[in-house]
Amino acid sequence: MSRRTYRRLPRSARPVPEPSRFLHLLVWRSNPGRGHCRGGRKRAPKLRASEAELPMPCQACVALHLAAMKRARRLLAILTAAVTPACASADPGLMSFSEYASRSHTFPQTLQIQGASGSLFYYGAVHTNDPANPQIAEIQRLWQAFGPTFAFNEGGAPPVLDTVDETVGRYGESALVRWLARRDGVPVETFEPSRAEIVAALADRFTPEQIKVATILRQLSQDSRRAEQYRVSDLDAEVGRVLAILSRTRGLEGAPTIAIEFATSAARLVPPNSDWRRPPTEWFDPVPDPPATWFNSFVRAEGDIRDEFIMQKLAQKVRDGERVFAVIGGTHLVMQQRALRSRLAPR
Repeated sequence: MSRRTYRRLPRSARPVPEPSRFLHLLVWRSNPGRGHCRGGRKRAPKLRASEAELPMPCQACVALHLAAMKRARRLLAILTAAVTPACASADPGLMSFSEYASRSHTFPQTLQIQGASGSLFYYGAVHTNDPANPQIAEIQRLWQAFGPTFAFNEGGAPPVLDTVDETVGRYGESALVRWLARRDGVPVETFEPSRAEIVAALADRFTPEQIKVATILRQLSQDSRRAEQYRVSDLDAEVGRVLAILSRTRGLEGAPTIAIEFATSAARLVPPNSDWRRPPTEWFDPVPDPPATWFNSFVRAEGDIRDEFIMQKLAQKVRDGERVFAVIGGTHLVMQQRALRSRLAPR
């Protein structure tokens, strides 16, 4: 054939809307004969992705293109089948509160995961300040059996006192983790986000005044579970002490900054006919749906932020090859466990 002409693809091979059009473009660009005609040396027009139809060097190349399309479609089917299980095993995320509320739960609970290089022993506790609570002895026994190389505790960095009884009596089971870590020379950290990180994440939903009031009233509600000798004796002094700490946090510099300002804010923000000096623990339960008070909404939002941050810290240490021992409130463990199993499953 002395003359070659450029012809358009037959209708069956013309590009169609995405994603098929993309497949046509990909196959056409990989066609070794697209730059010139096999029987001559006349260059094919440059392909533009916006063109409605695909030019071919010559009619002889149409068959090559169609054959390549068949192979590409088979390959695409194989790739799709391979990708589908991966998508199905994507991170399931935290359990929702509605799902949590629809099931019954008993505590304490434990979760043990063997990762590709490290492992996790996670204890979900009922918060306690009672050294005689069976959980305290159980945590010590499980710590010894697991032999951790790294530990995490909930709730900042509580002080460690001389004895288990005094440490737990004042600061609860989270301080027990630090007591055990100090005794055995195991590195320990809190897996909590910083106060400034929590404030920044909550700023679009709660005012600084609300964050301060909720934080302090929750501490006062927790004080009621301590033994009498460990409870706050001067409420106003304790409020002033905590306010001074909170007011040094970025985003919480404003009022209330002293106890008398706090009393005014708290009286206005608690539910009607309530005494802010005796906040019930029910205000700080994240599970009710819908939330009974704005305090419940606050702890729910804060809990989601904390849970995601905590899971990242746990997963990273396990991937680093550590044997991680951690203790947290039981609800958090239940909410996190599905996502943690997914993230730490050996690949």
